[in-house]
Amino acid sequence: MQIAILDPSLATDNLGDEVIYQAVESLLFDLFPNAWFHRIATHEPMSNRSHKVLRAAERIFVAGSNLLPPDGGQWRITLSDSMFVEGLVVIGAGWQHDATKLTREASKILRRSLHASALHAVRDAPAAENLKALGLRAVNATCPTLWRLDAAATARIPEAKAQDAVVAVTAYRNQPEADAAFLKLVTDRYRTVWFYPQMGDDIPHLERLGFGHLKRIRASTEAYSRFLAENDVDYIGSRLHGGIRALQMGKRLLILEVDNRARDIAAHTGLPSARLTDLAAISDWIERPAPTRLHLPEAEIAAWKAQFA
Repeated sequence: MQIAILDPSLATDNLGDEVIYQAVESLLFDLFPNAWFHRIATHEPMSNRSHKVLRAAERIFVAGSNLLPPDGGQWRITLSDSMFVEGLVVIGAGWQHDATKLTREASKILRRSLHASALHAVRDAPAAENLKALGLRAVNATCPTLWRLDAAATARIPEAKAQDAVVAVTAYRNQPEADAAFLKLVTDRYRTVWFYPQMGDDIPHLERLGFGHLKRIRASTEAYSRFLAENDVDYIGSRLHGGIRALQMGKRLLILEVDNRARDIAAHTGLPSARLTDLAAISDWIERPAPTRLHLPEAEIAAWKAQFA
């Protein structure tokens, strides 16, 4: 079987997209153990070769990230591409902004390219509602990076504060005063604080805030994962998938909300989060022991998987 994955981790400067793709790939490997997988970049325009690969594939998946709507800048699919591409099944793609409305062109692209009868697993409620409005079947199954974090997986996450911490900031959604305040709070409460740069612009932003002296983790998903495996740390930061990778590695985490993604996922699953500006909530989370328990949409996840049995 030939399977194509529209992959947000190619041609991107955001390491969080690698965390998403790795989760999707792992899930699809389990569902299709004998398949041959092809990867097509979503961040670049499709070529004739891309069209050829997609036409030959027996199944095509759209893998997570902020890919919806398709004319929002993250997914470089055009109306002409949709003439060649059809039968796409969504796994974990989310809506970029709650207020983003479907244009007429985006609606045509989705109607033409997405599988008309398949069940699409999207990341958030706006994505599910908008696909349903187009006559497509969709469920809010949250981000695939969380699908394996059941009660057994989260039970191994420490309840109490670690001695050291990892922080992350989001340069393209920066709030200088709030960013500096939370960084000062964390550096005051932990012995050693490390910085995880999920995108290149995060480094100069950190330096402008006056925290360029923090120890840095190498800007690599592999290096970051190795660091998490070897160190006892808490994660506190506004990088959603940097935090989820820490959670996957058994670390206590608090996501600081700077947009709809963390807020929507936290509301749906109980992912630990707080507003970036809420220093009292951040301080309380640091000092108050509590278990990490996620409420996964298990029925929706199972229904999406079952269609490929």
